[in-house]
Amino acid sequence: MLVGGRAVHAGDGVERIRGTHAGFRFQVLATDISTKVLAHAERGIYSMDDVEPVSPALRKKYLMRSRERDADRVRIVPELRRLVEFGG
Repeated sequence: MLVGGRAVHAGDGVERIRGTHAGFRFQVLATDISTKVLAHAERGIYSMDDVEPVSPALRKKYLMRSRERDADRVRIVPELRRLVEFGG
């Protein structure tokens, strides 16, 4: 999803537009020359270091703790992940 923090910033920008334009719909097409990068992005799991540049408010809104509670990782929330189509 763009890479860590960038996905969150993109999602927040679109949410702002959606809030001021009734009926606004969108989908993100994620592409990369590297299939490894796309696979990583599609999982939507990032280290805390990856998302460190993201403000605390956006982290709270768009990130959730990893299912593995002892891991230092976060996941992009499903609501944001559903809006991304991954292609090569």
